[in-house]
Amino acid sequence: MIFGDPFKFAFFIDEVPAWSSSDFDNGFFAISVDGILYPPDIRCFTLNVILHQIFLDISPLITLPESEALFNDCSEIAFEKLQNITFPENLDVDNNYTYRIQITEFEDAGYILFIVRFMDKIKFILGEYNNENLRFNYIHEVIIEQKIINEMLIEIGKTYKHILLK
Repeated sequence: MIFGDPFKFAFFIDEVPAWSSSDFDNGFFAISVDGILYPPDIRCFTLNVILHQIFLDISPLITLPESEALFNDCSEIAFEKLQNITFPENLDVDNNYTYRIQITEFEDAGYILFIVRFMDKIKFILGEYNNENLRFNYIHEVIIEQKIINEMLIEIGKTYKHILLK
């Protein structure tokens, strides 16, 4: 199913029983930003893990972290700041995962998604892993209304309630 507007921002989540077992609910997962799917190829994702990560109490999709400065920064600069906050190069500085939407298998596919809110707007900033510099590179950003992400999460929760209750 598609949750959101795929030509703006959407989650594509589809349970595939043939890929699943009694222990694992597997299926297709992708994020669409301005009509482009990430990851671009078809992969088997463990929906049990993805859905639980999305709905964790500490998930930025739930907490909607706010920063006027990061929101108003140019997206490339905001992305670098968020990456440095999340994965500081200085080993004496703790990682801060406040803005990172942790979807492990999405990151395993080579992508990272940050979220930052200001007032009633949400900015999603997407990056792709670069093996040469061992960092993520900025790809794209999109801004949506906070109420849209709230509605998307409600629909995802209703649709996949049977997985979330396991």
